[in-house]
Amino acid sequence: MGFGFNLEKKLGFGFLRLPLLSADNGDIDYAAVNRMVDIYIEAGYKYFETAFNYHNGNAEKAIRKCVVERYQRDRFILADKMPVNQISKKEQYGSIFDKQLDNCGVSYFDFYLLHNIGSENYERTKILGGFEFLQQLKQDGKIKYAGFSFHDTADVLDKILCEHPEIDFVQLQINYLDWDSPAIQSGKCYKVARRHNKPIIVMEPIKGGMLVAGLPEEAVSMLRQANKDMSPAEFALRYCAGLDGVIMVLSGMSTISQVTENVRKMSCPLPLSQTESEAIIKVKEIIQGSNRIQCTNCRYCVESCPQKIPIPEIFALYNDIYGKNIKSVTGIGHYRFLYERATYGKGKATACLKCGICERYCPQHLEVRKLLRKTSDLFDKGVNGPMYSDIKSVQALIVLLKEYGVRKIVLSPGMRNVPIVHSVEQDDFFQCYSMVDERSAAYFAMGLAQESGETVAICCTSGTAAVNYSPAVYEAFFQKVPLVVITADRNPQYLYQLEDQCVPQSHLYDGVCKKSVTLPIIKDDIDYWYCIRILNEAFMELNHNGKGPIHINVPIEHGIVSFNTGELPPLTAIKRTILAKCTAEEKEALKKKLKSYKRILLIYGQSLPASESKKILVENFVSNYNCVVAVEHISNLKCKGTVNIYLACNVLTNDVFEKFAPDLVISMEGQFLSSLRYLLIDCRKKFEYWCVNETGTVVDPLRKLTHVFEGNSEEFFEFFKGCENANAFENEYLKLWNERLERLKKVKQYGFPFSNNYAIQKIMQNVPKGVLMHFGTDTIVRLSQCFDLDQSITVYANRGTTGIDGTLSSFIGQAAAGDRLSFLLIGDLSFFYDMNGLWNRYVGRNIRILLSNNEGGETFYWNGAKHVENRHVYIAAEHFSTAEGWAKSQGLRYLSARNKEEFDYLLPEFLSEESDTPILFELFTKKDKDAEIMDEFFDKCRLHFYGIEDKVKEGKRIIIYGAGARGGFIASMLQKYKCSIICYCDSDSNKWGQKYLNKEIISPEELVKRKGSYDAIVISSTRYYEEIKKKLDSLGFSSDSYFGFI
Repeated sequence: MGFGFNLEKKLGFGFLRLPLLSADNGDIDYAAVNRMVDIYIEAGYKYFETAFNYHNGNAEKAIRKCVVERYQRDRFILADKMPVNQISKKEQYGSIFDKQLDNCGVSYFDFYLLHNIGSENYERTKILGGFEFLQQLKQDGKIKYAGFSFHDTADVLDKILCEHPEIDFVQLQINYLDWDSPAIQSGKCYKVARRHNKPIIVMEPIKGGMLVAGLPEEAVSMLRQANKDMSPAEFALRYCAGLDGVIMVLSGMSTISQVTENVRKMSCPLPLSQTESEAIIKVKEIIQGSNRIQCTNCRYCVESCPQKIPIPEIFALYNDIYGKNIKSVTGIGHYRFLYERATYGKGKATACLKCGICERYCPQHLEVRKLLRKTSDLFDKGVNGPMYSDIKSVQALIVLLKEYGVRKIVLSPGMRNVPIVHSVEQDDFFQCYSMVDERSAAYFAMGLAQESGETVAICCTSGTAAVNYSPAVYEAFFQKVPLVVITADRNPQYLYQLEDQCVPQSHLYDGVCKKSVTLPIIKDDIDYWYCIRILNEAFMELNHNGKGPIHINVPIEHGIVSFNTGELPPLTAIKRTILAKCTAEEKEALKKKLKSYKRILLIYGQSLPASESKKILVENFVSNYNCVVAVEHISNLKCKGTVNIYLACNVLTNDVFEKFAPDLVISMEGQFLSSLRYLLIDCRKKFEYWCVNETGTVVDPLRKLTHVFEGNSEEFFEFFKGCENANAFENEYLKLWNERLERLKKVKQYGFPFSNNYAIQKIMQNVPKGVLMHFGTDTIVRLSQCFDLDQSITVYANRGTTGIDGTLSSFIGQAAAGDRLSFLLIGDLSFFYDMNGLWNRYVGRNIRILLSNNEGGETFYWNGAKHVENRHVYIAAEHFSTAEGWAKSQGLRYLSARNKEEFDYLLPEFLSEESDTPILFELFTKKDKDAEIMDEFFDKCRLHFYGIEDKVKEGKRIIIYGAGARGGFIASMLQKYKCSIICYCDSDSNKWGQKYLNKEIISPEELVKRKGSYDAIVISSTRYYEEIKKKLDSLGFSSDSYFGFI
């Protein structure tokens, strides 16, 4: 039908959710509404909608005050509704309608509706003559168009429109979320209205705000990807406005900004594009997968509830915590407070009588009773438990305060330290004191610590509050009083950028604190580990070699005051044992603990040569405990129980390493070269980690440290010395490693083609006993670990910082300290960088230098840079220089080789002591070829380590069981040996028929059908090897038809 109005602008202003001055739903902010109305009308919009019961009956009065009394009648179109649920006799229609006219201050309504017609209300309305009353109002000129708002099924709507074709329009709840809802039936109702050719006014287009402020972040991101210039509100409004037959889209706007945005966006709404429509579908899936209660705050349930439970408020609080799938702004703890406030003087969720009246009046057909029980579980149960800050650094601080027994804490007020203060004040572990003046608070804490004999913490906000602690911190330092000085801080990046309360706090008490740390703003696992580590470092200094204060500076980003965490993370304080101060009881307890471990991996890093007495202690340690002592050549420790596992660790994968994983790791001395560190970092099996060093410092390369022993390595072995047990060297753990290492002995005799690999292998095999050897810091020192070396040889390498700048000079100094034959194996970049090391008078005849000149940095051809194109010039520093001129000018005998024959011929002269001059032997190779040969060597090592060297042959046809990353890795290695990968097999039926790395994925049963088309099955998985083996056995495969890398 046609209307006597210009309805081109389809945005209607619903007076359902107006801004309020207080928690009273009838206390409308008329000033704000006036401004909203002005913006709306000035933008050319006219349609206002209200109802008799909106805002406790005050919405109609707001229409009069904010619209009717301020604008001419032709500037607005007004719609109102008859509350049919309140009608019990015909006479009430007229009295209520007259009151509505009076409330609104008008003589007629443009649109008038029977409010919330459904199956129950419809029958009563028919009996009481409601539809006839509408027609009489039209005839009397008191309304222009008659309709009804509807919240029921499509079948009921069809029945009503069939029985009352005189109705001019219908008002339906339509939004993209409810379109396919079996309860709301938006889509079905829309189609019924269109079939009856009825114009449609849309209500709840953004579902009470749920499709705007209540969207999960994932959904918002999805909409932004579809159209970054559209807000969620515009998506929802345009979805409805683009439907045929829709003459008006109502929005219950509650803020000036909402009105401003909506009138701008709806001035000329375009239908949604295909991309935008597809985003809407995905958003629906996200919302439907969340825990949100789909309440629109219509408040019909509150009006009908005998217990006066504020149901919409309770549901809104619940949604704010869980519906968004994100942390709420102020946290569950604070929301429990809001819940108490919302229900004060009213009914709590637990007061529900389960009468079900609310569900009869709910337009959204929610199971209100069930949902109230759900919210009650959150808000009414367990409200006394502490809720901690969501900031991980604050959580770690609180845990370690507890672990180190710091109970007493003096708190000073401020905003920046709220996450700390609110967390500790809820926890019964802490005894909190409140003092406003930070200077006084710090002195108070010092006195408290002195008299109680306990460590006391103080905590303040950022800025000069932290400075005010200074006098007391100075006093505590000189009196040796243990204080934990906790200062909240701004993000250090804001320093000197005109930020509030932002002063340099990190080193505020330097010189008068035993330890000062500034915690990181945690963004990843490394930040978290670092935070825990430095907190431990600080706490461990409280009583270390004398007492005194420590300073913990805690940067906290602006506005982060959420308290959603009910349980603190499980952290353990790092223990420190000072070997020289241990009592007999403590010593026996530690020895007993050490005995309890079945697998002890002791990592003995770079060190000077061990004395004979120390070797005896190491052997005693291995004989008494289930221990393997992992060494490398730079460890300079060779005795019973030590094993060089460098080569094994470089071919082990994480899942296979699980079979070798220890219960306890002990590290001592310096750097370690192999991949063992990373295998242990990534190890899923939990283990204890002890570190031994002379200063008792926290050194945690594995990021799992639990205990520090202060003392040198020899003191440690002496401390744990047990009775002699000469037959215990083959403990089970040592035996496990030795069995695998035995497999690598043959490959160490690998026949290298000419390369620096070949040269190093030959030198290591033939170098005289008792000499000094210094290895270059990167490729050379790593290659050297692959071959055996006599225990009489002393090994050096500048691996403290792994820099290339002083290798040659260090070696010359070592050789000058005596007259024993000394060998340096060095790469070209290291040599040329430090070539002045030869420019001195101390280069003696005992010096032998092998210069591996492969025209640049080989390391960049096998490390993470190997995939970078054109790396040869700027990354690998490619060059074509030779050391011949420099060596000869400094009086060195110069040798050179470019092939095996030349190298083999000159090697005896290079190794001989019979030379009157120092010798430099320059080896010319190609860096890319050297790296390639090294990779081939490690591949060969893998085959031997896994005992499958005889099963991988050129031309062998392979099916890999396991279509995943490890299967792909194994495929690439097998292809190097010119094996043919036929396809992949997998137990996951979802993968069957798919492709992985361009190869078909088949089922295990298909393996049987394809027998004869392949030679072997390779099981890629280590973790599920036995399970897959059983499957293959059950299918009739013999054990020689498959193998794995285990």
